[in-house]
Amino acid sequence: MIVLYVDEKGLANEAGELIRSFYPTEKVIIKDSKDKTEEDFLFYLSCTHNFTPQKWCVTLSYPQKGGEITRYSDVIEEYDDKILYRRALKGKMKSTVYSVLKENSGASLPYGMLTGVRPLTIAQRVVEASNNPVYDLQKEYDVSRERAKLLVETCIEQQKYPLKENAVSFYVHIPFCTTKCSYCSFPSDTVARAKKYLDKYVSAIKKELEAIDAGYKGEVESLYIGGGTPTSLSEEQFAELMEAVGKIVIKRNIPEFTVESGRPDTISYSKLKAMKNAGVTRICINPQTLSDKTLSLIGRAHTSQDFFNCFYMARELGFHNINTDIILGLQSETQADMLNTLEGLIALSPEGITVHSLAKKHASIINQLSVNIYESSDIDFVSLSADIYGRLFESGYIPYYLYRQKYTLGNAENVGFIKPGHACIYNIRMMDDRCSVLAAGAGAVSKMYYGDNMLLERQCNYKYAPDYIEKIDIQIENKLKMLKK
Repeated sequence: MIVLYVDEKGLANEAGELIRSFYPTEKVIIKDSKDKTEEDFLFYLSCTHNFTPQKWCVTLSYPQKGGEITRYSDVIEEYDDKILYRRALKGKMKSTVYSVLKENSGASLPYGMLTGVRPLTIAQRVVEASNNPVYDLQKEYDVSRERAKLLVETCIEQQKYPLKENAVSFYVHIPFCTTKCSYCSFPSDTVARAKKYLDKYVSAIKKELEAIDAGYKGEVESLYIGGGTPTSLSEEQFAELMEAVGKIVIKRNIPEFTVESGRPDTISYSKLKAMKNAGVTRICINPQTLSDKTLSLIGRAHTSQDFFNCFYMARELGFHNINTDIILGLQSETQADMLNTLEGLIALSPEGITVHSLAKKHASIINQLSVNIYESSDIDFVSLSADIYGRLFESGYIPYYLYRQKYTLGNAENVGFIKPGHACIYNIRMMDDRCSVLAAGAGAVSKMYYGDNMLLERQCNYKYAPDYIEKIDIQIENKLKMLKK
């Protein structure tokens, strides 16, 4: 356990993320006072903001063993703009905390002091302002050269898809699966348990989506149906959903329409045909691994051959933008297993291959069963993922979106690779807080960006499907109010 105190309100989580990056197996306790606890802990980290002159004082101490490290930040610049001042305040704190943790642990992080889900946010600012962004990311943020190059290459690819003023994306959430994967932390239910209300759920989501469509008059550049596993619905339910969504796509002439088909055991010829008839332009068929042993172990109800069969069937039906996923670090997987999966996907020549690094989430089965992946694995996932990215580059793939998660093996990342010209606009926009997404379904989060005021408003639907169904009219009313602002 590590104890943390930060005297500036709202910044403790930033320091906590850095601590967890250096010490992923330790629990971080955030205190609201500077008094040292008497509990047994690894070390105590204190971050205090001094005002004359404005500096951070960061002290890491081992009260029970003796010894401490104290470092001061550079002087914090004054800004009339509150956003710029807050950014400077946070940046100086993070850089000082990082230097103390790096000195204490003797280790560096692949992303240096870039924490959080969206390292591309800062990387994009560096790319726009620098003649040598790779060097500047290394120098200013201690990002490794390999990760700095990856960030810059991803930013450059995203610049091909500039933001459109007043354009939004639609999202439809189907939080159901056939089984629960051991690594999954999403609040999805199995279709078996949800069977009694699935018809009502499809009706509710159609009603909400139709209200969103009627209430928003601007451009819609993408529509994404995700989950869960949307294709886990029955043939009839899925056909009903496709027909309703397809009408909106065709009426609005939405250029990008993705369905996250996900699990091969939920895909059939008739469902693929329904997608094709509805105007779907991109589908995801995700094996995660091509090891049947691992698929069984993680709770997937399909084999690698099922995946191949679905992929070939989708090709025969004329799908020319198929994404596939691989997860690095699944239980029992060796480096050879992961590389075998990669080569198997490359051989199929899909338009997209997304490389995920396993994140050990609190709500996942592997965490609840205390499967200690961090200590049991002898694989260097940072080096392995770099090798995998190199192989994808060799095969003609380029990175187009990137995000990170908490508790990820090796402090790594998730990266979407594509063949040129096959980017998923929705994935790019979802990772940008200057973009608007109108979402339908249980647990779906809508976000509206008001560019004139640089404000972002979020609105969350009820998390659980029964509540969502029962209170659908309230959620629609709230969403329409947001659209009228």
